[in-house]
Amino acid sequence: MNRLQYRALAALSTTVPYLMAATLAVAQEEEARKSSASHAVSFDYGIGYDSNPFLSPSEPYYDQNAEEVIQPVSVPDIFAPIRLEGLMTTRHSYVSYNLDGDFYPNSETRNAENYLLRVATGLKFDFGDGPRRRSLQFGPYAVQNKEVYFDRDTGLAGSSGGVDVSDRYEYRAYGGGGELDLELGRVVGLTLEGSAERRDYEQAEGIESFDHDVVKADARVDFRLARAASLYLGYGQQIRLYAERHARDLDGESPDTNPLIEYRYAAQEAGIRLRSSGRWRLTLGWERVERSDEHLGYNDYVQDRYRLRQTVGGSRWTLEMFGGYRERTFPRAFIFDNPTSPQDGLPNPLKAAEKIESGLEMEIAWNHFRLVFSGRHENQETTDPRFEYVRSRAMIGGRWVY
Repeated sequence: MNRLQYRALAALSTTVPYLMAATLAVAQEEEARKSSASHAVSFDYGIGYDSNPFLSPSEPYYDQNAEEVIQPVSVPDIFAPIRLEGLMTTRHSYVSYNLDGDFYPNSETRNAENYLLRVATGLKFDFGDGPRRRSLQFGPYAVQNKEVYFDRDTGLAGSSGGVDVSDRYEYRAYGGGGELDLELGRVVGLTLEGSAERRDYEQAEGIESFDHDVVKADARVDFRLARAASLYLGYGQQIRLYAERHARDLDGESPDTNPLIEYRYAAQEAGIRLRSSGRWRLTLGWERVERSDEHLGYNDYVQDRYRLRQTVGGSRWTLEMFGGYRERTFPRAFIFDNPTSPQDGLPNPLKAAEKIESGLEMEIAWNHFRLVFSGRHENQETTDPRFEYVRSRAMIGGRWVY
């Protein structure tokens, strides 16, 4: 499938909302005669402390582009996390909405605010019972993402040539997707997913837009090994086609004569889940993502991620602990996209990063209300000093579930 075909598939997602609206109108009219809708909601809110909202580098470094030594400034502050999830269903239709955001009340850290809102609707069908259960759902969705482009060294709004470009990371997305779940027996399950979406970013004067199309497909198989153990295997493909950004040559330059960026991602995953008769759960997982830059391969990378998650609990409380390690290596891309350093004329190292994260969340329940305590720590070490940071967050809040 060539680039034009992928663009046609992504563009098809723009017509899905109109087609689905007509289909849903008929389905919902029929549902009104057959059954009433159900509605599930979860709402999280709280207050937290963030040691490094801007992911500022841990140490001073030499900026090879500005050719000066930078003294990063970390600005710890409080923040308010907001999470909202909702799902309304009838027999053959659904509407879901999700809001995930962190809000910083003080002006010094206001640029760290971010949120993502996603609304989806569509049709769903269930086929069969027992070990041969099958389900299919599909429909359009829309996304609004708010994120400020800021200088990680200072937290100030990003600029280019004196022009404010702080909103260049903000985008709206619209597309369509579907999911097919198949129980192939009592011990094997198969999930197939696919989607196509268009992302429209805010236009920043004098800078190539991040606008691009995303087309992806995933397959996952679950095997029940025993009553208390299961194994999962997954594979996925994703393609990103950019509308304005140009690919880089092997020296890191990206002239306008180069073709537009086309990235292809191949993902593999495997993991095992263990559980006891009580509320003890343990998940161990591994994921590899290989990105291919379809021009000359300058921005190729390989990323491996390892995850561990354990849950224990009683009748009214749950404690979840997690940890992870991520390693990403670029076989051709240099730090600062410069083959040599202007500071000493020596060859630059290739881009690489290691990230360790850990955390926990405790929940105490009273009917529809949950008291939630959580903490998280991240430490990223890289060959590119602009992206090396340490960050800790702690939060106390509530969760209302209905």
